Amino acid sequence: MEKENLEIYETIQQYLAGTLSPKDKTAFDAKMKADPELEAEFLLHKNIDALRYERNDKLQEGLAILQEIQLGDNENITPEPVKIEGKAENPAKRIPMKIGWRQLAGIAATFLIPICIWFLWPDNLYEKYGIHDNLELVEMSGQGSLDKLKLDLQTAYNNKHYGVALGYCETYLKQKLDDYEVQLAKGICLLELDRYSEALTVFKQYAYGSAGDKIKGEWYQAMTYLKQDDKAQCKAILQKLQGQGFKEDTVVALLQEL
Repeated sequence: MEKENLEIYETIQQYLAGTLSPKDKTAFDAKMKADPELEAEFLLHKNIDALRYERNDKLQEGLAILQEIQLGDNENITPEPVKIEGKAENPAKRIPMKIGWRQLAGIAATFLIPICIWFLWPDNLYEKYGIHDNLELVEMSGQGSLDKLKLDLQTAYNNKHYGVALGYCETYLKQKLDDYEVQLAKGICLLELDRYSEALTVFKQYAYGSAGDKIKGEWYQAMTYLKQDDKAQCKAILQKLQGQGFKEDTVVALLQEL
């Protein structure tokens, strides 16, 4: 299972990078047509890459504009001829002007601040509030294969390779069904893969645990509805979480934005 999931992840990365051979690409296309879950995982990686490149292009564009402005500050900047009553102004009458560092800073801020906000600020409420803690499965059981599986799971999950991590979660839980931390990680993987009904089932089962587990399970149910833009359901759950001492400031802030 572990090897198969890693091979799928590597194939997706090669496909997106354009390094997959035509024969392998055709075979993978056919495999995706026959496996909707594999296709969903592929589209997730594709969308993430597209968003990353799009934002990088916007940032580079802003930096290029700033560089042009900086270059212009080192020499006289001559305005374009101004047409007056249909005639162009005599170029000999142009008055060269200098842009001081304060003006330059103002122009740079005008271009770069919106770009940086767009680049760094989350696109929606889920991206802003649906932040997951890293897994820390550091305790070793002394069972070599199981410990290796835990390490692979932790690495894939913390690097946001949720399709790969989900496979590890399912394999691990077959051997350690009572590991609530991995159960929660499985639900989060399903949520990030847009498998909402399955994620809700996991979070609801998780909420049957201790009081702390109940609150955390309900929080992730709220996040599942938030990602689907079901603000009413999300808000109803968050209102129950108020005053419970779990992510109190975050719950209040999110309720204000809903």
